[in-house]
Amino acid sequence: MLLHQRAAEQLATQRGQDDERARLARRQAEQLAADERDSPWLDLSMDAQGRLWLAGAYGVLLRSSDGQQWEAWSSHLGNIDRHLYAVKVWEEQVVIVGEQGLLLRSVDDGENFQALDLPYEGSMFTLQLGVDGMVLAGLRGNGFRSADGAHSFTPLAVPTPVSLTASLRLPDQSILLADQAGGLYRLAGGELSRLGTAPVGNPSALVLAADGGLVVSGSQGAVRVAGFSIESVTP
Repeated sequence: MLLHQRAAEQLATQRGQDDERARLARRQAEQLAADERDSPWLDLSMDAQGRLWLAGAYGVLLRSSDGQQWEAWSSHLGNIDRHLYAVKVWEEQVVIVGEQGLLLRSVDDGENFQALDLPYEGSMFTLQLGVDGMVLAGLRGNGFRSADGAHSFTPLAVPTPVSLTASLRLPDQSILLADQAGGLYRLAGGELSRLGTAPVGNPSALVLAADGGLVVSGSQGAVRVAGFSIESVTP
Protein backbone atom coordinates (compact mmCIF):
# COMPACT_ATOMS: atom_id res chain seq x y z
CA MET A 1 0.00 0.00 0.00
CA LEU A 2 1.50 3.28 -1.16
CA LEU A 3 0.44 5.21 1.94
CA HIS A 4 2.33 2.82 4.21
CA GLN A 5 5.42 2.98 2.01
CA ARG A 6 5.33 6.77 2.18
CA ALA A 7 4.86 6.68 5.97
CA ALA A 8 7.83 4.32 6.34
CA GLU A 9 10.04 6.64 4.28
CA GLN A 10 8.98 9.68 6.32
CA LEU A 11 9.65 7.94 9.62
CA ALA A 12 13.08 6.77 8.42
CA THR A 13 13.93 10.36 7.45
CA GLN A 14 12.63 11.86 10.69
CA ARG A 15 13.81 9.23 13.19
CA GLY A 16 16.55 7.33 11.37
CA GLN A 17 16.65 3.99 9.58
CA ASP A 18 17.36 2.08 12.80
CA ASP A 19 14.50 3.59 14.79
CA GLU A 20 12.12 0.88 16.07
CA ARG A 21 8.97 2.52 14.72
CA ALA A 22 10.60 3.23 11.36
CA ARG A 23 11.62 -0.43 11.05
CA LEU A 24 8.12 -1.55 12.00
CA ALA A 25 6.56 0.80 9.42
CA ARG A 26 8.90 -0.58 6.75
CA ARG A 27 7.95 -4.19 7.60
CA GLN A 28 4.25 -3.31 7.54
CA ALA A 29 4.60 -1.63 4.14
CA GLU A 30 6.40 -4.68 2.74
CA GLN A 31 3.78 -7.06 4.14
CA LEU A 32 0.90 -5.03 2.72
CA ALA A 33 2.58 -4.78 -0.68
CA ALA A 34 2.89 -8.58 -0.82
CA ASP A 35 -0.51 -9.33 0.73
CA GLU A 36 -3.22 -10.64 -1.61
CA ARG A 37 -5.93 -10.98 1.05
CA ASP A 38 -9.10 -8.87 0.95
CA SER A 39 -8.71 -5.93 3.34
CA PRO A 40 -12.07 -4.27 4.04
CA TRP A 41 -12.53 -1.05 5.99
CA LEU A 42 -14.48 -1.70 9.18
CA ASP A 43 -15.05 1.60 11.02
CA LEU A 44 -14.73 5.37 10.59
CA SER A 45 -14.80 8.02 13.33
CA MET A 46 -14.25 11.76 13.58
CA ASP A 47 -12.50 13.45 16.51
CA ALA A 48 -13.09 16.91 18.00
CA GLN A 49 -10.50 18.44 15.65
CA GLY A 50 -12.40 17.13 12.62
CA ARG A 51 -9.80 14.47 11.82
CA LEU A 52 -10.99 11.15 10.46
CA TRP A 53 -9.79 7.78 11.78
CA LEU A 54 -10.31 4.81 9.46
CA ALA A 55 -9.77 1.27 10.77
CA GLY A 56 -9.66 -1.95 8.80
CA ALA A 57 -8.61 -5.55 8.51
CA TYR A 58 -5.15 -6.84 9.46
CA GLY A 59 -4.25 -3.89 11.69
CA VAL A 60 -4.56 -1.14 9.08
CA LEU A 61 -5.27 2.32 10.51
CA LEU A 62 -5.36 5.60 8.56
CA ARG A 63 -5.82 9.22 9.67
CA SER A 64 -6.90 12.28 7.68
CA SER A 65 -7.42 15.94 8.48
CA ASP A 66 -9.67 16.60 5.47
CA GLY A 67 -10.90 13.29 4.05
CA GLN A 68 -8.78 13.84 0.92
CA GLN A 69 -5.21 13.22 2.06
CA TRP A 70 -4.62 10.22 4.31
CA GLU A 71 -1.71 9.17 6.53
CA ALA A 72 -0.85 5.57 7.33
CA TRP A 73 -1.05 5.26 11.12
CA SER A 74 -0.60 1.51 11.64
CA SER A 75 2.95 1.74 13.00
CA HIS A 76 1.64 3.76 15.98
CA LEU A 77 -0.24 0.63 17.11
CA GLY A 78 2.80 -1.62 17.31
CA ASN A 79 3.06 -4.98 15.57
CA ILE A 80 -0.68 -5.65 15.14
CA ASP A 81 -2.06 -7.94 12.42
CA ARG A 82 -5.57 -8.45 13.81
CA HIS A 83 -8.75 -6.90 12.42
CA LEU A 84 -9.67 -3.49 13.89
CA TYR A 85 -13.45 -3.58 14.19
CA ALA A 86 -14.12 -0.20 15.85
CA VAL A 87 -12.26 3.05 16.54
CA LYS A 88 -13.60 5.87 18.71
CA VAL A 89 -12.14 9.15 20.01
CA TRP A 90 -12.96 11.01 23.23
CA GLU A 91 -10.92 14.13 24.11
CA GLU A 92 -7.29 12.94 23.83
CA GLN A 93 -8.17 9.25 24.01
CA VAL A 94 -8.22 7.09 20.89
CA VAL A 95 -9.52 3.59 21.57
CA ILE A 96 -9.65 0.63 19.20
CA VAL A 97 -11.24 -2.79 19.65
CA GLY A 98 -10.83 -5.78 17.40
CA GLU A 99 -10.20 -9.40 16.81
CA GLN A 100 -9.40 -11.90 19.59
CA GLY A 101 -10.03 -9.52 22.49
CA LEU A 102 -7.89 -6.72 21.08
CA LEU A 103 -8.17 -3.46 23.04
CA LEU A 104 -5.78 -0.61 22.25
CA ARG A 105 -5.84 2.83 23.89
CA SER A 106 -3.91 6.04 23.32
CA VAL A 107 -4.06 8.88 25.85
CA ASP A 108 -1.85 11.22 23.78
CA ASP A 109 -4.06 11.89 20.76
CA GLY A 110 -3.07 8.73 18.92
CA GLU A 111 0.71 9.07 19.05
CA ASN A 112 1.27 5.97 21.16
CA PHE A 113 -1.03 3.04 21.89
CA GLN A 114 -1.02 0.55 24.75
CA ALA A 115 -2.60 -2.90 24.60
CA LEU A 116 -4.99 -3.43 27.51
CA ASP A 117 -6.30 -6.67 28.98
CA LEU A 118 -9.95 -7.64 28.71
CA PRO A 119 -11.60 -10.36 30.82
CA TYR A 120 -12.57 -12.10 27.55
CA GLU A 121 -10.42 -13.19 24.61
CA GLY A 122 -13.13 -13.12 21.93
CA SER A 123 -13.53 -10.42 19.30
CA MET A 124 -15.10 -7.08 20.16
CA PHE A 125 -17.14 -5.58 17.32
CA THR A 126 -18.44 -2.27 18.65
CA LEU A 127 -17.34 0.48 21.03
CA GLN A 128 -18.59 3.72 22.60
CA LEU A 129 -16.67 6.35 24.59
CA GLY A 130 -17.96 9.23 26.69
CA VAL A 131 -17.78 11.10 29.95
CA ASP A 132 -18.98 7.92 31.70
CA GLY A 133 -16.13 5.81 30.32
CA MET A 134 -16.21 3.10 27.67
CA VAL A 135 -18.60 0.37 26.59
CA LEU A 136 -17.47 -2.40 24.27
CA ALA A 137 -19.27 -5.49 23.05
CA GLY A 138 -18.86 -8.36 20.68
CA LEU A 139 -18.77 -12.10 20.20
CA ARG A 140 -21.44 -14.34 21.78
CA GLY A 141 -23.13 -11.52 23.68
CA ASN A 142 -20.05 -10.55 25.64
CA GLY A 143 -20.01 -6.88 26.54
CA PHE A 144 -18.24 -4.78 29.16
CA ARG A 145 -18.19 -1.25 30.54
CA SER A 146 -15.41 0.57 32.35
CA ALA A 147 -15.69 3.83 34.26
CA ASP A 148 -12.09 3.97 35.50
CA GLY A 149 -9.96 4.29 32.39
CA ALA A 150 -10.02 0.58 31.51
CA HIS A 151 -8.45 -0.47 34.82
CA SER A 152 -11.46 -2.68 35.54
CA PHE A 153 -14.46 -3.96 33.57
CA THR A 154 -18.01 -4.86 34.52
CA PRO A 155 -19.80 -7.42 32.30
CA LEU A 156 -23.07 -6.41 30.65
CA ALA A 157 -26.01 -8.59 31.60
CA VAL A 158 -26.87 -9.65 28.04
CA PRO A 159 -29.68 -12.24 28.23
CA THR A 160 -28.75 -14.29 25.16
CA PRO A 161 -25.35 -15.40 23.77
CA VAL A 162 -25.83 -13.61 20.44
CA SER A 163 -22.97 -11.46 19.15
CA LEU A 164 -23.36 -7.69 19.65
CA THR A 165 -22.40 -5.99 16.40
CA ALA A 166 -23.44 -2.31 16.49
CA SER A 167 -24.00 0.52 18.96
CA LEU A 168 -25.02 4.16 19.16
CA ARG A 169 -24.78 6.77 21.91
CA LEU A 170 -28.17 8.44 22.33
CA PRO A 171 -28.69 12.15 23.14
CA ASP A 172 -29.24 11.39 26.86
CA GLN A 173 -25.84 9.55 26.86
CA SER A 174 -27.40 6.11 27.21
CA ILE A 175 -26.24 3.54 24.65
CA LEU A 176 -28.26 1.59 22.11
CA LEU A 177 -26.87 -1.86 21.26
CA ALA A 178 -27.87 -4.26 18.48
CA ASP A 179 -27.13 -7.97 18.29
CA GLN A 180 -26.55 -10.17 15.26
CA ALA A 181 -30.20 -11.24 15.18
CA GLY A 182 -31.45 -7.64 15.21
CA GLY A 183 -32.22 -7.50 18.94
CA LEU A 184 -32.10 -3.96 20.34
CA TYR A 185 -31.03 -3.05 23.88
CA ARG A 186 -30.61 0.21 25.82
CA LEU A 187 -27.82 0.56 28.39
CA ALA A 188 -28.44 3.30 30.96
CA GLY A 189 -26.84 3.64 34.37
CA GLY A 190 -25.39 0.15 34.08
CA GLU A 191 -28.85 -1.38 33.48
CA LEU A 192 -29.54 -3.19 30.19
CA SER A 193 -33.12 -3.34 28.90
CA ARG A 194 -34.56 -5.02 25.80
CA LEU A 195 -36.33 -2.69 23.34
CA GLY A 196 -37.41 -4.97 20.52
CA THR A 197 -36.07 -6.30 17.23
CA ALA A 198 -34.90 -4.53 14.10
CA PRO A 199 -35.87 -6.09 10.74
CA VAL A 200 -32.23 -6.36 9.68
CA GLY A 201 -29.86 -9.29 9.98
CA ASN A 202 -26.30 -8.69 11.11
CA PRO A 203 -26.62 -4.96 11.96
CA SER A 204 -23.41 -3.04 11.33
CA ALA A 205 -24.47 0.56 12.05
CA LEU A 206 -27.19 2.46 13.94
CA VAL A 207 -28.13 6.04 13.06
CA LEU A 208 -30.79 8.42 14.39
CA ALA A 209 -32.84 10.17 11.72
CA ALA A 210 -33.60 13.89 12.05
CA ASP A 211 -37.05 13.12 13.47
CA GLY A 212 -35.68 10.76 16.15
CA GLY A 213 -36.38 7.55 14.29
CA LEU A 214 -33.83 4.76 14.08
CA VAL A 215 -32.16 3.56 10.89
CA VAL A 216 -30.27 0.26 10.99
CA SER A 217 -27.78 -0.80 8.34
CA GLY A 218 -27.03 -4.47 7.86
CA SER A 219 -26.93 -7.37 5.46
CA GLN A 220 -30.32 -6.37 3.98
CA GLY A 221 -29.28 -2.75 3.49
CA ALA A 222 -30.49 0.26 5.48
CA VAL A 223 -33.93 -0.07 7.10
CA ARG A 224 -35.93 2.28 9.27
CA VAL A 225 -37.23 0.58 12.44
CA ALA A 226 -41.01 1.00 12.52
CA GLY A 227 -42.42 2.42 15.74
CA PHE A 228 -39.04 3.46 17.15
CA SER A 229 -38.64 7.03 18.41
CA ILE A 230 -36.06 8.57 20.67
CA GLU A 231 -38.83 9.87 22.95
CA SER A 232 -40.07 6.33 23.55
CA VAL A 233 -36.78 5.02 24.96
CA THR A 234 -35.28 8.01 26.81
CA PRO A 235 -36.63 10.04 29.75
